[in-house]
Amino acid sequence: MIVLAYAQRIPRTFLQPADGREPTHLARHEFPRVSRSGYLASLLAQSLRKKGVELEEKREELLSLQDFTEDIIHSMRAG
Repeated sequence: MIVLAYAQRIPRTFLQPADGREPTHLARHEFPRVSRSGYLASLLAQSLRKKGVELEEKREELLSLQDFTEDIIHSMRAG
């Protein structure tokens, strides 16, 4: 709604707080909050990518160990 009001698609009365503060308080108070949210989202995405790489490495290691175990089982005469 804020974007629509600033784009003059809806009346600006929606932006005027009941206590008479200026609409600029949105920029002073909301911008830092949104910036922090973006920063935290970026950290989360980076951490998720890193864990994805670690998971793929562990998956390859597990497949290698499974192949090794199968080779041992198949090479046993009495098995």
